[in-house]
Amino acid sequence: MSRLRRNATLRALLVCLAAARAENPRPDILFILADDLRPSFGAAYGDGKSGIATPHIDRLAAASVVFDRAYCQAPSCNPSRSSFMSGLAPDTSKIYWFEADPDEVKMPSIFQALRKSGYVSLGVGKLWHRNPTAEEAALAFSPENGDFFPRDYLQDWGSSEGVARGCAPGVWGCVNGRVLAEQWDDPDHFFDNKVGRVAAEKLEAAGRARRKGKRAPFVLGVGFHHPHLKWHVPRDHWERHANASVGVPKHRIAPEGWPVFAKPDANIGNEAISVDGTLIPSGSLWPLPRAQWTRRPPTWDALLYLRRGYGACVALVDDNVGRVLETARREGLLDNAVVVFSSDHGYALGEHGSWGKGGLYDMHTRVPLLVSAPGVAPRREGRVVGLLDVYPTLLDLA
Repeated sequence: MSRLRRNATLRALLVCLAAARAENPRPDILFILADDLRPSFGAAYGDGKSGIATPHIDRLAAASVVFDRAYCQAPSCNPSRSSFMSGLAPDTSKIYWFEADPDEVKMPSIFQALRKSGYVSLGVGKLWHRNPTAEEAALAFSPENGDFFPRDYLQDWGSSEGVARGCAPGVWGCVNGRVLAEQWDDPDHFFDNKVGRVAAEKLEAAGRARRKGKRAPFVLGVGFHHPHLKWHVPRDHWERHANASVGVPKHRIAPEGWPVFAKPDANIGNEAISVDGTLIPSGSLWPLPRAQWTRRPPTWDALLYLRRGYGACVALVDDNVGRVLETARREGLLDNAVVVFSSDHGYALGEHGSWGKGGLYDMHTRVPLLVSAPGVAPRREGRVVGLLDVYPTLLDLA
């Protein structure tokens, strides 16, 4: 598929953007990504069952085109991010899973393309599945970006600057080896807090440059780790978001006879969970062996605590999205800015016996997509779009 092919809905959006461009300079671009975020949260994508409050994302949604049927090109981190970062479909890039990584030379990212068109290119956090090498970062980002953060980080429990406790039965706040709520004096111990802080600092620097008369537009990519596993949150955040769940799945067991290629990842194991030091049998959360898909759902307590862990992480992302947007607003950088918020794919939390991604259900493939732009009236859009459309849309806009 050509990089320049795009959906008709986003073409129509570009007509409005082109009209706005006639009276304004080239817009700044703020591209914010979550990981494993299903469109079931807050007011923007609430279905009446979600207890996840996302006031900052809701505020962005109120000023955006909210796409109700946006889909990824592959329901897994590496192929999806490789696709929308390069504008190439998996059948063109040949990145279907984790067999290869994107090549910034052969597959220039949206950041490199915008940099070549005159933008100051900035980025922080988890944008690709793996962190760019120093050479790749030098191609994608402008010198103003400095050293790319992170060079490396512990995806399981925190950033490379801090080491968390292990998560094991009997540890307070540990659930199934996947959720860990803990108190930590340094907020930056939690990866997404550091991403939010560094992104805010880059926006403050952009604001200072603008006040000094530097008019070059900028693009800033901000990649949050959550709600990807492990669900690692501050202890007070876990307690504050006690109702942060995503409702109860209607269908909790896998269908009989479904094809092998439709079976998703198994991100959650068959372990006992502990909350406040109390052991709770988890039931069967994924199949052992993989060839025999289980039809025995997890226990009720296990299901609720795991979904609460996911929800608390969504709320943590929302806190940091608010931090980034408020900094941009305070620096006067939102008046002529395009803001895009999305995720690399969806995520299943017990529906049809699925815990994770990689499947072909709507919950695996559908993503939130918000686009706020000058001259574009907020609305809900029900036509189908894909993350692959973002690259050419932003290039045409710039």
